[in-house]
Parts: sequence; structure tokens; C-alpha cells
Amino acid sequence: SQACDHAYADPLLFEAFDLWFNKEISDKALLFQVDHFFSTKNEKALEDERDLTNKPAAIEKIKTDADTEAARGFARQLKILAHKKGLTTNEKLGEFLGVSAERARVLLQGKHKPQFETLSTIAARFKVPLESFLAD
Repeated sequence: SQACDHAYADPLLFEAFDLWFNKEISDKALLFQVDHFFSTKNEKALEDERDLTNKPAAIEKIKTDADTEAARGFARQLKILAHKKGLTTNEKLGEFLGVSAERARVLLQGKHKPQFETLSTIAARFKVPLESFLAD
């Protein structure tokens, strides 16, 4: 969706999606944030039907799309940072991050969004701001 595409370019919108995904804010609160994002960017707001309450499949698709894009964006940034540090194998990256080579491989594949704690640890190891993983 259009909102998911923009969510990873704006840290505040990303945070709203993350809170919504973890059921910490309502659908209405998320839609308010999305509309606010588009209005501040002078872009057309979403035209989808607003009430997602009785549409669990639509909600799951949005969650899956957002999660997939977050994982891909994270993996892209991790690959860039690993390359800059000369961490060219899963074993070297795993050792640097303090995880197994298999876990390093999974992180690089970008199939799953890492937990916040994992993101924080990786950002600290590379000495980069956490936000570098939240925007592409």
C-alpha cells in the first residue's frame, strides 16, 4: 500500500506502524498518523475505506507488507554496513554481532523483521544511529 511504502522513509510514521502492528494503538490512531503524514507532504491522502474492523484479511496483508518491507530495508542497510567493515562472510558478520553464522545469514536475507532489541544491539555494534535501519 501507499502508506507502507512511505512508512520506512519517515521515522515517526514507521513508529506509528510499529505501535499499530503490536496493537499499542488503534486503527483509527494509525489512520490519523497516515493522513497527517500525507497532508504534511502535500500528497493525496489514502482513499481506502477507513474502517478495517471487520476486515481481518486486509489488516493482515497490511501487517505482512509492512513487516516484509521493514525486513528488506534492514537487510539492505546491514549488507552495506557489513561490506564497509569488510565482514564478507556470515561467520565474520556473526562473530562481529555476537551471533551464530546461521543467524547472521537469516538477518542478511531480510525475510523477518528483527526485534527492536536486536536492531539496537546491531546499531551499537556498527556505531550507527538506530534510525539508519528505519529509513531506506
